[in-house]
Amino acid sequence: MIPYAGVSFMVYERLKHRIHELSPDWSPSRVHLVAGGLAGAVSQTVSYPWEVIRRRMQVSGQFHADSYEAQVYKNSVETARHIWRRHGLRGFFIGLSIGYLKVTPMSMVSFWTYEACKQFLHIE
Repeated sequence: MIPYAGVSFMVYERLKHRIHELSPDWSPSRVHLVAGGLAGAVSQTVSYPWEVIRRRMQVSGQFHADSYEAQVYKNSVETARHIWRRHGLRGFFIGLSIGYLKVTPMSMVSFWTYEACKQFLHIE
């Protein structure tokens, strides 16, 4: 499983420095908000296929509306194969766009708050 938080912090730190280099006139708050939003979107994209597999396994065994047979997955590899055969690569990203609507603003606020707390506590 790819840790969402680890990827998010890594991307955020790199973007924060890069945005500051490219736009030195931006306020620190603006840099933190933009870098945080982008970090959240990137992290969501990278970790999303594993979320889809996990969710499929959680609901396996329940009856599907289009059949009377329950789909039961034995492990994550079997689940991934089933998604690939049935939907292709796009199957691993079903629902991602809705996830962006939640994750991007949440990450913006989270990283802005993170930086504000670091400044308040004189950490760095």
